[in-house]
Amino acid sequence: MDPVKSVQRSPDFWFEDGTIVLQADNVLYRVYRGFLASRSAVFRDMFSTPQPADEPLIEGCPVVQLHDTAEELALFLKALLPSNPPTAFNTSPVCNLSELVSVLRLSEKYDVPALCAFMESILVALYPTTLEGWDAGPALRYPLFSLFSDGHGPLIVPGYAEGEEDHVKVLDVAVARGLRSILPAVLYCVVVYEHTFISQIQDKEYLQRCITALPELAFARKNIEGCMYSSPKNNGCAQQAACAQVKTEMGYDEARETDPDAMCDPFGLSGPSIKYSGGGVCVNCLEISQLEYEEGRNNWWEDLPKTFGLGTWEELREQDEARTQILNNNLLVAARAQSS
Repeated sequence: MDPVKSVQRSPDFWFEDGTIVLQADNVLYRVYRGFLASRSAVFRDMFSTPQPADEPLIEGCPVVQLHDTAEELALFLKALLPSNPPTAFNTSPVCNLSELVSVLRLSEKYDVPALCAFMESILVALYPTTLEGWDAGPALRYPLFSLFSDGHGPLIVPGYAEGEEDHVKVLDVAVARGLRSILPAVLYCVVVYEHTFISQIQDKEYLQRCITALPELAFARKNIEGCMYSSPKNNGCAQQAACAQVKTEMGYDEARETDPDAMCDPFGLSGPSIKYSGGGVCVNCLEISQLEYEEGRNNWWEDLPKTFGLGTWEELREQDEARTQILNNNLLVAARAQSS
């Protein structure tokens, strides 16, 4: 196809002093050959290949046709050529999980290790290995919910709006790249928030893991509920009949829950300090219920990897550390080979 016909220039990536033109679909991107070669071993090798003498030029620049979509390439270039290099997930050039996955895939395809590492660091922030990290970041995982920081506005981190199948896309790329430590949280998000899309999971082993985990997560929620709504024991309760009635009524309300998302979401269950905020139970019952609730959540979080057949958190972290060490060693070898 003649690249001059039926094409348009990218409004964001057409630099008049650019030295190479990339084409994806019918969009042209005039960028800097040297910069791309310095960041990507694939582009470096690509540009070192002699071009045919009759190869068409655009404004004196050689044209390289890529087998990516125009949208994907624009996202990749946006992440690779930021005006202000990002340093944390809230300054990332991508706006949602779907974009992040696209950038990560092209970063791997074109061998841009620094960008790969940065995109992966965002995923690690979004899918933590600790319950404290999970509780601290709900706005990152489902910011469209009504989460309020001060009673006046939603607690929404810029970007990362959740779309359909986003967690499924993250799962597929995490499995493909061997990102083990984020898998339990990713799988949990798939089961709880995207269970209607689990058939889209590419790796059928992980599809089965999700299906198997559903009843276990539903049981976990019921177990944690039981910590809050069990009858008062020898805890110094001075109004056992009244406390028992309140707990029983709230327990019945929870038992009538029909939302499929909530039924298998043990970590989204509000604790006694919220459930009993309107009063009705004594201080001792409230304290005991809160302690049992927190203990139940902690225990189930520790077992979350096992729920999906993944071992323990410690084992997953060690696997990721070993993977990181191998990647770092490979980068060092490549850097030495390039400089020699």
